Order: sequence, then C-alpha cells, then structure tokens
Amino acid sequence: MIVAAILVSFVFWYFNQSDAETSAVGDCLHNKGTNSAPDLAKVDCSSADAEFKILGKFKDTSDDSKCDTVAKTEVSYIQSGSDDHNVVLCLGAVSK
Repeated sequence: MIVAAILVSFVFWYFNQSDAETSAVGDCLHNKGTNSAPDLAKVDCSSADAEFKILGKFKDTSDDSKCDTVAKTEVSYIQSGSDDHNVVLCLGAVSK
C-alpha cells in the first residue's frame, strides 16, 4: 500500500514537471506566452520556433543573480514550483 502511494506521487510529480524543470543546458526553448507571463516549451534548436538557448541551470533556488556568472546570458527565467522545486534558467540567443 505504501509503495503504491509513493509510485502514484512520483508519477503525478513526473507528469506535472514544467519544461524548465526537465530541460538541460544546451536545450532550446520557445516562449508560448508573453514577456510578462512566459510559458516556455522545449523545442529543437534547429526549429524556427527556437528563441532561447539554455546556457546555465540552477536547481532549488530562485536567485537569478546566479546567471551573472554565466557568459552570454541575455535573460534569466525563474520557475517557482511547489515543494521548493524552484529552477533558474540562464538564457541566451540561439545560433542559427
């Protein structure tokens, strides 16, 4: 019974992760939202939709000043999640 509850919790957590949480340095993103209410989605870096490349990623923080140390960062993105699953992405231009 306990194992089933843990498994259900993991599956719920896994499928409710954002692209910010599951992305990695080198991935490209497209903003489906606006600048004031971004909705980032992972896309292929060769896609015409690719707007940003992830240059740095910091987990368990909302301190976007960490991006000051990542070369070529143009903008930072903070994903605030439940249970302190905060992620900061340092984003730069996509080279095409």
